Amino acid sequence: MRFINILMFSFIFLNTAVAKLPELQTKQSLNNIRYLTHDGKFTYYQQHSGELQLSTNYSNSNVIKSQKGTSYNIFGTSKRKNLIIEVRKSFHKNLNFFEPNDLYALKLGETKPFKIGSGTAPQLNINDSWVTYFNTSNQEIVATNIQNPKKSRSVKVKNKVNPYFIPQSAMATQDTLFYTDINDKGYMALIMHSFIEKKFTTIFKSNFPGMRLDFCIQGEKVILGEFTFSSLNRGSSIYNIDLYSNPNFKKVNTIYTSELDDIGNLTCSQDEIYFIKTIDYNQTINVKKTEVAKISIKDNKLEIVTDLNYVTNVINMDGTILVPFRNKYYVAKGQSVLNKDELKNEKK
Repeated sequence: MRFINILMFSFIFLNTAVAKLPELQTKQSLNNIRYLTHDGKFTYYQQHSGELQLSTNYSNSNVIKSQKGTSYNIFGTSKRKNLIIEVRKSFHKNLNFFEPNDLYALKLGETKPFKIGSGTAPQLNINDSWVTYFNTSNQEIVATNIQNPKKSRSVKVKNKVNPYFIPQSAMATQDTLFYTDINDKGYMALIMHSFIEKKFTTIFKSNFPGMRLDFCIQGEKVILGEFTFSSLNRGSSIYNIDLYSNPNFKKVNTIYTSELDDIGNLTCSQDEIYFIKTIDYNQTINVKKTEVAKISIKDNKLEIVTDLNYVTNVINMDGTILVPFRNKYYVAKGQSVLNKDELKNEKK
């Protein structure tokens, strides 16, 4: 049986009054921005014509030209070396969940992307040198070396229960892949696969069927959130698990737990863990009050960040923590005013 070392069951909310978060201010329309650096130096945005462009240093440059109506997603990390662009050509016309999208790699601040594969849910890993993504056509997670796209590996997921399931994936080294999967009984698990040993190891299995796992790798630990839906009433938990000196991953440290069903959407930064927490739930009318919460990695203290009542998502964009809410973006961490003409020197 897995040994769980419970650090704390509840948290004391030190701040009962939450400060109002500033709105993000940019030169470009927020609806068009796809990636914005924390200092406002580089802005990748899309046009209605189907073009993806880069705005920097008082000039605009084309990055990708595609058909009208194309929508783009851009993914980066704190390493700030490469970006991954997901091209969704029929986003407004064909809602085909299983259609793989073209994926391109691009150096941050540059305009010459190159194709690395087709799929969705890309994740940069290992100092931005590898990318993992999910190929919906053959139900495989693919790991590709950005410098050598032909150097790729794949693992087929076993999920047969949820046809709309998209696994998370990440790499700690070029020989180990971490990913989520669902067994035939509906239990989700975080699994580690060794490409060298061709071995699969279950790191964590959900306590009940129907639970959802979110995770991120922070140094030598995995931060793992276990969340559920309101109909299950199973509560929520967040754990950290040592990747090394932890035989068979039997030691699991609980850093947060709640009897309420949090939305989750776990998002990690260098010093904090952000997620969508359920503050109150009225079962009679099935209404939740949800806010962004953060947990300090250093001391496990929890703090409620927003006061918006119905938050559903939180985003880490180049170190800036954004809270999308009713056509606005609020800044939970980072600089909010990025529409000044002066370009600030990037901190070294």
